[in-house]
Order: sequence, then C-alpha cells, then structure tokens
Amino acid sequence: MVTIIQPEDWNSSLTGYYSIEVDDQPFEYQGGGKDYSLSVPRSGAIRFELHDGDQAPWDAANNHDSERIEIADRQPITYGTPLQVSYDFMLEPGQPNTAYFMVLGQLHQNVHEGALVVPPPFSITLTGEKMGISIGFSDANGNPVQQVIFTDAYDIQRGHNYDMDIKATFDPDGNGRLVVTRDGVTIVDYMGPLGYIQDQGVYWAEGIYRHSNATESVAAVYGDLDIETGSTVNFPDPDAYIGAPSVLVSNAAHDPSGVNSATISGTAKLGTTVVIYENGTVIATAETDAMGRYTTDIVFATTGEHSLSAVAVDSSGRYGITAAPAGIEIGTAAEIVGRMDSIMKDASVQSIILTDTHMLTVPSDYVMRLYINSGVLNKIAGDDVTFKTSTAVSGGSYDRQVYIYNEQGKVIESERYLGSKLVFDQKIGADGVTTTQTWKTDGSSDINITKNGVLIEYEQYDSLNRLKFEQTFNDDGSRKTVTYFDPASGAKTIETIYNADKSYTRTTYGITGKDYVEEAYTYDPAGKLILQERFAPGHIKILSASWEPDGTTETHRYNTAGQETSFSIVHPDKSHVEGTFGITGQSYSGQIVTYDASNAMISKDLLDQNGRLISTETFGINPTLKVFAYANSTGPATGYTLYAADHSYDVATYVAGTTTVARISHYDATGNLIGTDILVPDPSLGTYDPVTNTYYQEIRNSDGSTETHRYDADTGKELSYSIRNADGSRVIANLAVTGKDYAEQIISYDSNGKVTDLVRKYGDPAHTIAHTEHFDSTGAGEIRNFDTAGQLTTALFYAAGQKLIKTETYAPDEHLKEFSVYNADGSKETHRFDPATGNETGYSIRYADGGRVEASLAITGRDYAQQIQTYDAAGKLIDSVRKYGDAAHTISQSYHLNADGSQESSNFDINGRQTVSDTTHSDHSRDYILFVYAGDGASPSTIEQSHYGIDGKKQWTDKTNVDGAHTQTAFAEGVILTSHEGVKDTLIGSSIANDTFMFHNQAGQDTISGFQPHGGTIHDRIAFDSSLVDDYASLYTLMSSTSTGTLITFDDHNSVLISKVAMANLSSDDFLFV
Repeated sequence: MVTIIQPEDWNSSLTGYYSIEVDDQPFEYQGGGKDYSLSVPRSGAIRFELHDGDQAPWDAANNHDSERIEIADRQPITYGTPLQVSYDFMLEPGQPNTAYFMVLGQLHQNVHEGALVVPPPFSITLTGEKMGISIGFSDANGNPVQQVIFTDAYDIQRGHNYDMDIKATFDPDGNGRLVVTRDGVTIVDYMGPLGYIQDQGVYWAEGIYRHSNATESVAAVYGDLDIETGSTVNFPDPDAYIGAPSVLVSNAAHDPSGVNSATISGTAKLGTTVVIYENGTVIATAETDAMGRYTTDIVFATTGEHSLSAVAVDSSGRYGITAAPAGIEIGTAAEIVGRMDSIMKDASVQSIILTDTHMLTVPSDYVMRLYINSGVLNKIAGDDVTFKTSTAVSGGSYDRQVYIYNEQGKVIESERYLGSKLVFDQKIGADGVTTTQTWKTDGSSDINITKNGVLIEYEQYDSLNRLKFEQTFNDDGSRKTVTYFDPASGAKTIETIYNADKSYTRTTYGITGKDYVEEAYTYDPAGKLILQERFAPGHIKILSASWEPDGTTETHRYNTAGQETSFSIVHPDKSHVEGTFGITGQSYSGQIVTYDASNAMISKDLLDQNGRLISTETFGINPTLKVFAYANSTGPATGYTLYAADHSYDVATYVAGTTTVARISHYDATGNLIGTDILVPDPSLGTYDPVTNTYYQEIRNSDGSTETHRYDADTGKELSYSIRNADGSRVIANLAVTGKDYAEQIISYDSNGKVTDLVRKYGDPAHTIAHTEHFDSTGAGEIRNFDTAGQLTTALFYAAGQKLIKTETYAPDEHLKEFSVYNADGSKETHRFDPATGNETGYSIRYADGGRVEASLAITGRDYAQQIQTYDAAGKLIDSVRKYGDAAHTISQSYHLNADGSQESSNFDINGRQTVSDTTHSDHSRDYILFVYAGDGASPSTIEQSHYGIDGKKQWTDKTNVDGAHTQTAFAEGVILTSHEGVKDTLIGSSIANDTFMFHNQAGQDTISGFQPHGGTIHDRIAFDSSLVDDYASLYTLMSSTSTGTLITFDDHNSVLISKVAMANLSSDDFLFV
C-alpha cells in the first residue's frame, strides 16, 4: 500500500513506499534524503536544496556522475495529449553554477521495459548562469536527437520568482507543439517532432538534477504547480510569437564637437516597435517597416562601456524575447588600449569609438599583431587605426626607436631619437613614396624623397630648418632646381625649370631698382626666346610679351593689383588690335578696337567692369550696333538688342544659360513691335495658359499615378504641383504662398483623405523648413517647428488618436531647454535643462491622483545644491531630500512623513555623516539625536538622544561617549532609566519625581546619581532583572559601603554604585525584582 503524505510532512527518516501529494497528484521522491533536501517555505511551494555529493540511491548504485533532489509525477501523460504545466520558480542566490549540466524541471519519458537511456524530450536547463530549453526527438532513422531551441542571452536572475507556463503536445512523427512562456513572454514556440518513437508518454519532474562535477550548494523553490491535460489546454496562435530582434551597431562616430553616436538597426517581427535599453532605461524606440526592418540613431552622453539590449513590443503591448546585448566601447585611445583585453574577450562588443586619436600606443608589435589577428580593429569606427611602439636601443647614434604601423601592421613611419631630439624620420607612403629626413649634429638636415626607389626630390635645410636648396626630378626627364640666397625669408635667387623637350624657363628673383622684382624668360627647344614676364612684389604679373612662330607679337600690361590695363596684338601685315581696361568716367570700363593693315578702324567692343561685353559696333558700308542685356551684375548675357542704321532694331532672348537665341522681337524705327519669332520653344514648361500667364504640365506615370505642375511664364518658377497616386493618396503643394510667414506648403493625404504629412518652408533661397507634421494611420505622430535659421524650437509627439505624449522646447542652436512626457496613466513629467551645458536643472512629476514630485537640481545661494520634494494628492509634503553640490551629490537633509502621521528628518555634513536625527511619533512624542564628530572620523565621538513627551517637555536624555559609556538623565515624572548592556552607565535622577533605575544581566559597571531612598516625599526605586538577583536578602550580601556611596558588586565586570547614599539608608523598599 502506498502512503500519501503532504510536502510539509516529509522528513529524511521516512522509509518505505510513499508518495508526496502535489496538485492532487502523487509524486515520487528522488534524492539523497538529507534533512535540508526538501522543505515547505510557504503554502503551495516546495524548496529543494542540493549539496555536493547528494545522490539518489539508484544513481549511487549505478555509479552515475549525477546528483539530484527531485519529485516526479507518478501519473504519465500519453503522447498526443495536450498538456499544460504552470508554476512559479525561483533559484536562490548563491555561487555561480559550474555543473557540466543542470536540469531545473523536465518532462521525462515514461519508464518502461526497453526505454532509451537518453536525456528527456523536454527540459529546462541551466548552462553556466543562462537558462535554456532543450528538446529530444527521433530522426528519420529512429535515432535520438537532442536540440537546444532556446538559450537566454542574459544570466538567470537569482532570487527572482519566475512565472513559468509550459504547453506541449508530444508527437515523435512531426506534429508536436511546444510553447514555453516565462513571466508573460513567450520564449519558445516550436512545431515539429517532439518525443522518442520508442516511448509512449511523459511525466513532470521538478527539483534540481545536475552533473556531479559541481561542488557548490544550490537551492530552488517551485510553487503553485498546476498540471492540466486535454481540451482545457489552449495553445496560442503561432503568429503571436515575438522573437528577439536582431541588433546591429553601425555608423558609430565621434564628431568634432565631442558627440558620440551610433545607428542601431536590425530586423524584428512585422508591426512591432523595437525598444532599446541601457541599464534598464529606455534610450530609443523604432518602428519596424514593411520588411520588418528598424533603425534609430543614438547619442551617448558618457564614455566608457555601453551595453544595449532590445526587445520587440507589438501593438497590444506584448513583449517578446530580449535580444543578446550589443556593446559599444567609447573612450580615448589610451583608455581603449587599457580595456582591450576584456573587449577582445567580449563577443557582444560590436563597435568601438575613439574620442581623441586613432593611433594606439602599444607596448610591442606582438600586442599589435594580437589586436590585428583578433579582428577587433574592424569594430573601431571612423578612420583607419595606426599603431605606435617605442623601444630603447643602445650602442648606436640613437637611443630610442619608434615605429608607426598602419592597420595591416606595415611600418609607415620610423623615428629615431637621441635623448629627446629627433635625429631620423622616415615616412613610407602607400603610393611608393618614401620621405627620409636626417639631422646632422649642427642641426642642419637633408631630405630625400624617393618613389619606388627612384629619387624624385632632394632638399637641404640649415640648422634653423630653413630651406637652402631643392631639386626635383620628374618621370618624363624634366627637373627643377632652386637656389635660395636668403634662407631666413625663403627668398630665391634663380629658379630654372627644364622640360623634357629641352625648352626651359629661367626666373631671376630679388631684382632691385625696377618696378618689378622678378623676371622670367622662356626659351623653345632651339634656344629662341618666346616669352618674357615681369612681376611686382607678391608675384603680381605686370608685363607679358610673347613672340609667335608666324611673326605675331603680343604684349599685355597689368597694374600692381594684377589687373590688365592694356594689350596690343600686332600681326605681320601690320593689322592690329588695341585694348584698354580700367577706364573711368565712362559707362564702360574696357575698350577693344580692331584696325586693318591701313590702320582704319573696323570694329569696337565695349566691356563692363566684370569684362562682360556691353556692345559691339561695326564700321563700314552697313554699320551696326549690338547691345547685350544681363539679368544681374555678374551673370551671363540673357539676350541683346541689334540696332540698324535706319534706327529699326531687333530684341533677342537667349535660351537660359546659353547664347542660343530662343525668341526675336522686331521693332521699326519708331519703336513699334512688328512681330516676334519663336526660334526655340521651351517644352520643359509644358502647355501655356494665357489666362493665368502660366505653363502647366500633366504627367501620367506607369504606376497609375498622375502629376500636375504649374510654372510662371515670365520667370519659369514652379508655382504649385499635385500628385495623385493609384491608391487614392495624394500630395498637394503650393510653392508661392503669400501673406504668411512661410512661402511653401506641401500636404500629403492617405487614400482616405486624411493628412499624414505637412511641410512648410520659409521663403529664403535655401527653402528652410519652418514646420513639419507627420501622423500614421492610428493618429500617432509628431509636430516640429523651426526658426528661420532652420533650428528646431519645439517638438510635439502624439500617440494613437493624436493623444499628446511628449513636448520638447529648444533654445538657440537646438540645445534642449525643456521636455514634458504625458504618460498613459495620466501622469506628466517635465524636465528642465541648462541649454549652455546640457545639464538638467530640475524636473517635476505630476501623478494622476494629484500627487507630485518637484526637483531643483541647480540651486545657488544655499548650502545645498539640489532639493527633491514629494507631495501627496492633498498637496501635503511627504518626502524631502536636499543634497550638497559635490560630485557625489551627498545628502544634506532628508524628511519623511509616514502614513500614521509620524515624521522623520535627518541632517548630514558634507562628508555624508549624520549630525541630527529628529523623529516625531504619531502620538506627538519626539526623539532628538545629536551626533558629534572629532575631526574627520567616520564614527561620532558622542551621541546624545533627548526624548520629549506628548506635551513637548523633555523626559530624559541619553548621551553616548566615544568609549561607549552612557550618561542618562531623567527630567520628568515616572521615567525609567535602563542600563545598557556591557558598558558603563551613569544614571541621574530627576530630583523632582519618583524615578526608576533598571538593571539587566551584564549591565556593566554603572553609577546612580541623585538617588532618593525611602522616607522622603520623593522615593526612587532600583529594579533588577531576576537573572542578576531575585530577592533583597541575596542583594544585601552583594552590598558594601564605600566612601562614595553604596556599592553592589555582582562580579568583576558588573556592579552598581549608588552615589552619595549610605548603605544604612537603604531598605528592601528601595528595590524591585522583576
């Protein structure tokens, strides 16, 4: 017969065949049978505790490498039957798990003859400190297969009570289903083979089962177990499962202003919102698009190690599995090198941001190779990394060798030092160019520049690093040689440039006594002069004369500002062109006149100050005058007017940006329009509408959408457009708004005619955005406003139904000044910031019930810098904290009002030491404690507690000295002064009322002062704990008279001196025994 017991009745001495009843079902005990193995911490819960070496009898008998304390359901559930196991589970805090395997709950295959000795078809595992889900099934050949289908990205929370729910249908043939939900989040939704073909059912077992390699003790609590089967088990829709989003860190960057940022992107279930956390705080959210992709940009306020987690949340607020952490390391090059060992070991780190330099100083090239081979450099954002090593050397002309390496570990620079002085520097470029500078003992140096081993430049510098000589060599055989006569100023003497074809230019510098200081002569390969140039100071050309092979001579002259003043071109036949520029007092600034061989004028061109042609006049039989038109003072000609000798004229207009005539209007000698010729129509403007003087275009696209654009006929500027899509959505744009503070407005509508986007722009040339609105189909969205400089001024954020959830206000340069958050529970949070520093200056939280929190974080003129106060719904202050302005924000004062009306307040000094504790109890009595410190000590030298009655009058004080001794003084009637254990107490009576002095065991060596024995109007009593002495006769034997009073001695460490009271004046009436 099987004995049925309750879990609380179990003990290690039980024998025989018994079952433990859990959830109205019999469970078999499986464990080592220690007193601590199984206990009941609360109703409905069982605690399992496993120590090193705790084995079930059959495990020990079969030499199994396992330890366990479990209970197993004696009623198996057959394959194909839907089952549900729900319970709560908590793994107690303790040492980290080191077991090769650990099972914390399993659906084990039923035991029968010939059963496979394999892991269970379902188990909840703990690998290290990470929870996992493992399943077992048979493959096509009937062989058992084990598969881990879930491993938590985070360590288990020891001490946390998990709400577990398992729904399963076991079917080895492939129609199995398994859904595991933890704390309301589905962590597994599996469909496929589940269970072994050799078995027929499973049973639930809970407790702890692990490999015997572990030595640490472990304890777990299971509670509220409920096992259901059959039609009562309801599986969720597989589409409801929300997996962990993927998390990719990209575009990590450190900008010149010091901002560190990164883009977080990935994929998640369609229609979900991905929430990004750091240290449990939400730092960003992102919506998935139609492909399940999301992206968001994050700015990091601090450097150091950042670990981000992400979870997808559907529209109903259900959370999915939290993704594995994504790490971002931010710091200086030196800080990153200092953390590099841990960074290389941390697989979660995806990106590294360097905040100062991309040169990593490493102790050796071995460490550099370690970094390169580890692949960690691929995680560093921005420019390529370089490495620097420094090695002391001896026995040569230098004592320190420095190498700079590129990201591939190739040397790109070599430096040698003698002491702190650089004596050799060689830079090796990727293009094959090597620059080597060597310093001599006198400080002068030589520079050799080679390309692929061939010298291309040589330079000499004096001891003050001033260039004395340089020579360059080109691939085509040309070269340049420069000699400097004054290294201090860098002035040259002669520069000769030899070309590959033997032509050359020689320039002489430092010419004095002339209006020029440089003169250059250029010769052809035959040595014939072909060009002469002169330059004023500042290398300003003032003369250029050239001789062409056909005999033409061309001379140009310039002023000292480099502006051409005249030119002359003389051809061999004596025809010539004369130009004059910089003319003043006329409507033109330049004139070019052409003469024939007989010196007769044949044409004259006039130019404006920008060199543009004003007019061209021809002379002869049919003289003409062409005057050009311009849209502005610098742009190209837009057309011209051509005047004939009879005063008739034509007005021509160019195609924009060209000199092609698009239209010519003809006028007679009296100015009447005769006709207009359209030579080049403008198809880009569409169809002309004479009523509105506009062009319009209608476009039908292949996707079924249509577009209409309208342009001003005079200016060509687009005035408006509309786009209607095939689904009925549309865009309406007005690009010429008047009478508003904006000049453009673009509105987008969805297929239902609802506005989804609105953009307004200012009328400046840059079309700066003034206002934006965006709303999705639920009414969620945002509104932003910008000033004329394009700086964000305000932002409003809305949830579904256009419910306002957040507002932001910005100071100039888009520095956040204030933001408010409107929460779903009706509460509102407002945070204020200093725009100049970005530091928060205060915040307020108003709850739906009327309660609030007010915080000032930048207080000046006080001995505290921060104050945080909490008020209840009635406006009553219930909590207050003040803090000093030190970096640790040390608390200076605190106050709390309890629900029973009692109040507590404390004061602290700048070192965080409590100086005052003031407690007013609900009955209006009060305790005031003063802490006094000697110097910078952490512990008080004296503590004085004063107790006041409900009438506000002091009843007693208790002063504790640094040696632990107490001085207690009574001030009111009926006060009981009680000795402190193990220390010296001086108890002083009130002298105005009957006092009681109480002593317990180990009271110490105490003194009573001001004791008034029997016989007077005031009668004090001395009370002893019966553990010290229980009657007066026994007490009397311990009493003795001394010069200072009556001494009662219990032992060497415990006594009571009744000061200034003779033993003869005492009687049994003066003592109480309790």
